[in-house]
Order: sequence, then structure tokens, then C-alpha cells
Amino acid sequence: MATRVRKTGRLRRLEIAEAALEILGSNGPQDLSTRALADRVGLSTGALFRHFSSKEEIIEYAVEVAVERVSASFPDAALPADLRWIEMIRERVQLLRREPGIAWLLLSDQAQSLLSPSANKRLADLVRASGQFLRRALEEAAKAGHIRGDIPIEDTVMIVMGSVLAAVGLRGAHGSLRIQEHSARERWIESLLRLLAPPSRISETSQPTDKRSSSP
Repeated sequence: MATRVRKTGRLRRLEIAEAALEILGSNGPQDLSTRALADRVGLSTGALFRHFSSKEEIIEYAVEVAVERVSASFPDAALPADLRWIEMIRERVQLLRREPGIAWLLLSDQAQSLLSPSANKRLADLVRASGQFLRRALEEAAKAGHIRGDIPIEDTVMIVMGSVLAAVGLRGAHGSLRIQEHSARERWIESLLRLLAPPSRISETSQPTDKRSSSP
């Protein structure tokens, strides 16, 4: 008979927080009951509250887990700017599509009313840090001539962030679509690069080839 491994308190807390994120991402806050949480992790409601004092504390910890995972998705600040902003949006979209509960916390209007002031502040600080990181990378990329610098940086940031929001919202309905999702994500990034390419680079790539130069 296989020996049942007893999970540590830390692992149980993480498991419960992840269950809360899954419910928020799939069904919304209306289904985030202690019974639903207990059923999802295979515990009684009494056992659930051996790890947390209240449902509010579970939500607080779920926010902490979400903030840690989003923070870990920031690319290395030492990367060249033209790679840094691309890696940031690629990793961010991948994370938020993989974990819709985190996307819900960051993007849903309902989140603010569900969360405590301290949790709302943590998420607001994270969103602000993300915007600042992206802006710096785009500014440096524009100055280096990797992307167009003839439009205000605020507009460039808006274009990129709006594209990220749209990409996060375009979830596949079935797991079997993951390969297509990856292909679509890379195609979206390539299209975004074309949109932001400097005018000089666009004209260079769009010039027709002079067939006479290749004639014998």
C-alpha cells in the first residue's frame, strides 16, 4: 500500500491560494465560497481554517502569490532594450493566459471591491512598476533606433499595453489549441514589431527589387 505523504502547512496554504485563483479566473468571485475551496483541495471546511483564519485571509494570500509570480516574470533589466520590452510582454501574456485568476485580479473591475485596501495597493504598485519598466525599455529602444521615435512615448506605451490586454483576452477554448496559441502569440509580436518599426526601416524593407541589377 502506498504511503500517503502529508503536505506541509506551507504547501497547503499555497494549494488553497491557487484554488482561490483558479475559481476567480474560471467562475468569478460569486463562486469563491469556503465550500468550493475546500472541495477543490480535498479538505473539509474545518481543515481549511486550520491554515487560514478567514476567507479574507485566503484572498490576501492569493494576492501575495499573484504578485510574486508576476514580479518573477519581469525580464532581466540588463537585457538590451529592444529585447527587454519584447520579453516582458511575451512573458506577461504567457503568464496571464496560463493563470486567468491572476489576470482577473489585475484586470477585472470587480477585484477592487473584493480586495482589502492593502491588497489593492499591492496590485496597483505592481501595475505601476510594470508600466514604468515597459516605458523605460521602449524609450531606450526608440533612442537606439530599434522602434519608431516619431510618436510620443506615452502613445507607444498605450499601443503596446493595449495589445497585451487584447492578447490576454483571446484565450483558446481547449488545451489542444496551445500550439496554435503559441503560434498566434509570436505572430502578434511580429506584427507589433512591424507597427513600431522606424519609418526608415519600413521603407528599406518595402522597396521593390530592381530586376535590372540582376540581369546578365
